[in-house]
This record gives sequence, C-alpha cells and structure tokens, in this order.
Amino acid sequence: MEGSSRRRRSAILTALCTFFALALSSSAQEFLSIDCGADVGRTDEAGIKWVTDDGYVKTGRNREIRETGTAVQLGSPDFSLTSAFTYPTARVFTEKRSKHCYVLPVQKNSTYLLRTIQYAGESISTASIAFPVSFNVTVNNEVWYSFSGQTDDDLGPFFYESVFYSLQKEEVDVCFVAGALGTPFVNSIEMRKLNPLSYYEVQRGGVYRFLDFVGRYNTGQPSNSSYISYPDDPYDRYWMPITNILRAGVANSSVLATPTQADQTTAGWNFAPERVQEDAWVGTDLSVQFPRAEGAPRAYAAWYFQEIRNLTAAELLRNPTQMVVSLNGESHALNLSTFSPQQVSMLVELESSTTVDLNLISPNGSRPAILNAFELHWAYEVDQSTTNANDATVLKSLQSIFGLEDWQGDACYPVAWDWVACDGDSRIIELNLSDKNLTGPIPDAIVELTQLQKIRLDNNQLNGTIPQSLRTLRNLQLLALDNNNLSGDIPAAFVDKAGFTFSGNPGICQVGGNCNSTAPNPAPAEASKSDDDSNEKIYIGVIAALSVIIAVLVAGLVFCSVRGNRYKSRAAPVVT
Repeated sequence: MEGSSRRRRSAILTALCTFFALALSSSAQEFLSIDCGADVGRTDEAGIKWVTDDGYVKTGRNREIRETGTAVQLGSPDFSLTSAFTYPTARVFTEKRSKHCYVLPVQKNSTYLLRTIQYAGESISTASIAFPVSFNVTVNNEVWYSFSGQTDDDLGPFFYESVFYSLQKEEVDVCFVAGALGTPFVNSIEMRKLNPLSYYEVQRGGVYRFLDFVGRYNTGQPSNSSYISYPDDPYDRYWMPITNILRAGVANSSVLATPTQADQTTAGWNFAPERVQEDAWVGTDLSVQFPRAEGAPRAYAAWYFQEIRNLTAAELLRNPTQMVVSLNGESHALNLSTFSPQQVSMLVELESSTTVDLNLISPNGSRPAILNAFELHWAYEVDQSTTNANDATVLKSLQSIFGLEDWQGDACYPVAWDWVACDGDSRIIELNLSDKNLTGPIPDAIVELTQLQKIRLDNNQLNGTIPQSLRTLRNLQLLALDNNNLSGDIPAAFVDKAGFTFSGNPGICQVGGNCNSTAPNPAPAEASKSDDDSNEKIYIGVIAALSVIIAVLVAGLVFCSVRGNRYKSRAAPVVT
C-alpha cells in the first residue's frame, strides 16, 4: 500500500515537473523581438529571431546611425557596463503628432516582460539623431519612462524594462509621446511571455500592477564579466554583474549537483537561472540601498538564494544557514537547510521614505548570509481606463472612411489623438478634422458619437448634403463645415445658430431658397428689369382677357334687349 502511494506521489511530481519544464520551454519560444527601423529581419548569435516593425507601427521613418560599441546603461546612468551592443538602425518619429504607437499582440491573462532600447549613435554621424531630445514612453495608460538626452554623454544605448499583466486585452500599446524637444525614437522593442505565476505581484488579489525595472543583479560575479541573458535565462532577462569591495564572493563548489529545472521552478516563480546561482556574496550583512524614484508608490524586491559553499548535506541540515530579509521594515526569516534554490519576494508601500532598503543579515552565531542575486522594481497600480467601446468602434469606422488608419493606440489614453478630445468619462466630445484633405460625404456614423460637443470639418473637400441626423446631437455647440463642396439645404435647426458655419460651399442653400453661396448672383438691375418685363406681360394678358369677357357680356345684353322689345310688339293689342 505504501509503495503504491509512493508511486502515485512520484507520478504526480513527475507530471508537475514535466508541466513546468514544458511551460519554461514554451516561454522561451514566445518572444517578440522588433528591430526598429530595420529593412530586413535577422537572427542574432543567441538564436533569437528579430523582425522588422512593419505592421506594428504606421508612423515614423527608418534611420541608419553609425554603428559603435559602447556602454549599455540602465534607465538611469547609475550603472553601466562595457558591451558589444550595436544598434545601427532606429525608428524616428518626425511627424508632428501627440503620440506614435506600436500595437503589439498579447494573450489575455498573461504576464510579460517588456524591454526597449534607445541608442542615438555618434553625434558626428550625419545620420545621428539630433539632441537635445525629450519624450515619454507609455504602456497602455502607464507612463513607463521619460527619455531626456541633452549631450553626447546621453547617446546610450539605454535600456528600459518592465513587467506587466495583460487582463482582457489581446494587444498592448507602446506609445512614444512627443515632448518639448526633438523627435522620439526607438531602436528595439522586445516582449517575453513569462511563466503564468512569474512576478505574481502584478496580479495578486485582483489588483493589477505595473513593475518598472530598477535593477537585476548577479552578486559575486567578477566586475569584468558580461551580463547574463538568453539562452542562460530562458526568459531573456538581463542579470548585471555587481561588485562591492566590502563584499566577499564565493564560487560554486564542485561537490554540488547542478540544480534541476524543477528545483528552480519550485524555488520561486521568477526563478533565477543556473548561471546566476553559481556565485554569490557572503557576509553577516549584505544589505543594499536605493534612492526612491520620485512619485514611486511601492517597491517590489526579490532575493535569490542557494547554498553553494563547501558543506555536506548532513551539516547543512543540522546547522541551516539562517538569514533575515527585510524591505523597508517588512521582514521575513529564511533558513537554508538544503542545497535547493530558494526565493523571497516582497511588495511594500513606500509612504514617506526617500530610500528603499533591501536588508539581509545573519543572526548572531549563524553562518554568514549568502545572496546569489536580487532585483528591484517600482510598482504602480494600473489605470485600466480606455475609450468608451462604442466610441472606439465609431472612430475605427471614421478612420477607414477618411483614410486615417495610421493613428494607432487608444484614442484617449495616455494622451488623446490630435484630432479628438475626450471627457473624464472616456467619451469623445470633439472631432477636429480641419485641413485633412477629406473627401466624400459626411458619414452618418458621426452621430453615433452621442456626446459630441464640437465638430470641425472645415477646409476639406467633402461633398453631398448635410446629414439631417446631426440634429440628434443634443450637446453639439460648434459645427464648422466651411470651405467644402457641400450642397443642399441647411437643416432648419442650424440656420443662424451661433457656432454653426457653412460659408464657402457653393451648393448650400438655407431653408426657403436663400442661398448661402459664394457663386456670383445676377446683377440687381438686370433682375428687376427681368421681373418688370414678366409682370408687364402678365398684366397685358389679364387686361386683354377681361376686355374680351366684358365685350361678350355687353353684346349678350344688347342682343337680349332687342329680342325682348320684338316679343313685346307682337302681344295682344291694347284696348283703349
């Protein structure tokens, strides 16, 4: 009986391990790597396939920049390392628009790692991106980061990373929002689908958060080492080497077996790859501190542990490695009693603190603490506001009718398209399509934007009549239809109404035939003469007809009078 139970447990464990292994393996294949500005796709040395950005964005232009090896930096210049990163192309958004959006496919209810790189190239290159430049990059409604480059010291490349959860959407908008200086640009966009429970804080308890990357560090790795990424990390995260002269390092002992993928998975859903666990910091106090980013409401930290010192399993079991981990005062006790990897993660409110303290100490009398890696993110609650679904559908129809399909992303968020305005309820309240070279009739679909207050369609080439259905827009305060090719009557409700203008349409007439036209009218004198001639002819005709009628009546009366006298003379003679 006991053997049967053991076999069942073994079978269940094997199935679970297989499931997680397949999940990890499949995740490694669910990559989207966009080489922005490139004309053709490529496969890099790690075997990752890169595609062009055709189909993902509809604005901007390709730009070649001078290829150079330089320092790769995090989103802030606090950390960098020398690398052979080269980004000879970029997508540069020279059009004057409020935002330029990539629309990327995702699966519902899934967690993704997102990364971009900005590399302006050398300033001496004729193809370099002009500095100074400033712009924001957003993910759906979230302001992800602000890029500001002033001098040659900011040429990069800089990389930025986030972790987000896609709830009910099947696409994510990555938008470049124009700032006061220069033109936005991007060299690459990468998206990696993670294990379903990776970075679980992005969806814990139904509260959806956006993790903004601060740093992910491989402790104990020599300072001259390169970063670790795919294929060593199947999620292609960047693990940066970090050194500290006050921290002793230790390398993996040859007596330890290589951790299995099942071990790594059960150690934490984020799991650190094997190469990250091969070295570590050791010491009684392995605490680190970061300055708090302005406005960051929460911090998310994760620590990765594996006992890799030269100990026996029995010794470790008898005398575990004891540690206390804390993040801004929230603590967690951890004992390493086996050689299996483990993880601790925490999410805390930052309140009034100006720093974030990742503390790791070993209690008195315990073996010195060990830390293989750690990472830190700022955590923001996600604003899931989107343009009203009906309004968004109507706008898609108008885009198709008017040829405006190159406007991508949400119409209202994070900033509105240049030709719409939105209210606090995510409704469209204004269409500003002046001077857009629009042709064809005014679409009836406009009236389905039921909260419209202003419609500007002036200075185009629209034709046909003014839809009577526009009268149903109860909130409409402005209707500018000047200088088109419209014709027909102006709806009675719009005549002489303040803010409603129709001049410059040769075929438009007001109710009653009073044309509001720029076409020349007949000269007033000629019109009067024509009218007088017509009236004179009418008068002559009427008089002639009346004369005939009178003549006939008179003749009839005379005839009747004569015949009456004749009959009277033939009567009986009068006796006197």
